[in-house]
Amino acid sequence: MRDQAQMALQDEMLRLEEDCQHSAKGHYAASEIWGVAHYIVGLPATVLAAVAGHQALNSNEQLAGSIALLAAAITAVLTFLDPASKRQSHLSSANQYNTLEKACRLIRTVKSLTQGHSGCLSEFEKLAEERKHLNLSSPHIPSVAYVIGKRRITKGQTKYRVDDVG
Repeated sequence: MRDQAQMALQDEMLRLEEDCQHSAKGHYAASEIWGVAHYIVGLPATVLAAVAGHQALNSNEQLAGSIALLAAAITAVLTFLDPASKRQSHLSSANQYNTLEKACRLIRTVKSLTQGHSGCLSEFEKLAEERKHLNLSSPHIPSVAYVIGKRRITKGQTKYRVDDVG
């Protein structure tokens, strides 16, 4: 009976690890996407504002005004989307999921050998609760970011060399 309970706990820890791994990779991908969006929107706004200023100094008011309006519109989009904040939020969630995944792996691979079933069960329950709170507080992972993250996992980007030995 105890062996069944230990096997069930091991299975649940593996599920928790896998869930955290997918969430972390999805959030890392979302963070990268929002980082690129920040530059794609922010750089043109900055360049257009500089060009508008240059045109105004050269007494080309009509062109300067048009470019300034375009720069203002792009800046409004940048402010509305707030990609820098979204990037940071996804990066923070990714790091937290990554930490949670590693803590679960440590319990499953090392502590289960030294603490026994009951000690690991209580630690697993704490990690599962932490994941629940993290799921509720993290931003939604866009579908494209989830697909990118899953592809990275499939390609082996989450494996360690030590895992291939044996």
